[in-house]
Amino acid sequence: MKNKYVSLIVATALGFSLLATAPAHAASLSDLGDINLKQYNGFDDLTELWGDDFACISVLDNQSKNLDEVFTSTVEDIIAQLRAWMEENSLPSSGNATWDPVQPPALKCSFSSTLLETNKAKTGPVTTALYGEGTLDTTCDTNRTTNVDFTFNRLIPTSFDVTQGILPITSASEWKVDFDGFRNCAWSLSFDNGAHTLAGTIEEDLTTVDSSTPAVSFNCNNLQKTICIQYTLVTNVFTVGGTGDFSSATGTGIQVEKRTLPGVLINMPFEVDGLDAPKIASVRLSEKPKLQLVGTAAVKKNYSKLKLKLKKSASPTVRLASPPRINGVTTLGKGPNGKWLKMKIATAPKSYCSVTGSSGSKKVTLVKRTKVADGVLETSLTSASLRRALGKSTGKTVVIKISCQRGTKNAISEKSIVLR
Repeated sequence: MKNKYVSLIVATALGFSLLATAPAHAASLSDLGDINLKQYNGFDDLTELWGDDFACISVLDNQSKNLDEVFTSTVEDIIAQLRAWMEENSLPSSGNATWDPVQPPALKCSFSSTLLETNKAKTGPVTTALYGEGTLDTTCDTNRTTNVDFTFNRLIPTSFDVTQGILPITSASEWKVDFDGFRNCAWSLSFDNGAHTLAGTIEEDLTTVDSSTPAVSFNCNNLQKTICIQYTLVTNVFTVGGTGDFSSATGTGIQVEKRTLPGVLINMPFEVDGLDAPKIASVRLSEKPKLQLVGTAAVKKNYSKLKLKLKKSASPTVRLASPPRINGVTTLGKGPNGKWLKMKIATAPKSYCSVTGSSGSKKVTLVKRTKVADGVLETSLTSASLRRALGKSTGKTVVIKISCQRGTKNAISEKSIVLR
């Protein structure tokens, strides 16, 4: 059963009250509302869709078909069927003729786009109804593949003008989007020039996200001859601690992103602004039909927002933001784009943290006690440095202990990590 996020959608902070000396706008964290990212683009990198190497699967024989060749053979089939039909039927001198051609089978098609980032740092403004503007800092490791599936249909018209040729009516339907990979981030959020802060992690195992039906439109983001696939991605967010109004806050939540994957059509057997079949002058392969979109909503504006469910906690917590835990295993090695992953930690802002590593009877200090002002500790620890420190080879497992303290409160986390 894949993850469900219904219980996290509500962003009220039940049972959380603040000190009487807190500002009036912080009477209840349930007033925090959505944390909206401003200046959010939300467009994936442009994906090129080439007709001469775009393969689909025929529902008739389950064979892989080159889409450009499929269109050529479809036009040739129309001509052959029309010639055979004319041997037994007379065309009127003008007007329309009707016939009953054999329809070609549907094709199951797919394409994908992959985002690879290692130790990617971003800073951007956010806004809430209560706290106004703030700043969100994230450092992420991302290996996200977005897979798009659809059905490509070719319909031969059963009525046509005898003075004109015939092209198949092309359409795309049954759109689906699913994902693979991961995205793990350490984040810190601040309001009122740092007077009120939160810190935590975004932990996204994309193999657990359900497939969904996207919105589809043509020519988004001022791009031409482009088909645009808009999807919604909901991922887990964890809050480990805060300062100011959020000094005793921990909790969970989600990030909701509406993103768009644009695909530019290159030598595809259809156009976003092509001809309305069969109203064409002749059957020439250079004249491509317009692709019709069936059963899809229109693409709207992209957005990203955090929804946090906070609660009082006796003490802050600490989480390992990187390396990610995928399929139950935490592995430290090379990141998505080939760069070495560095261990990243999220804890309550203004904590003091240290990191030790052990394997068997050997135990070493990896990070000496250091202050973590904003709640995000980006270490220089890589697989290579851990192997050197603990005398272990690639493929071995070590135990990492993270100890953080703020005032009299302690937070400890131990993780088994496979070194790659």
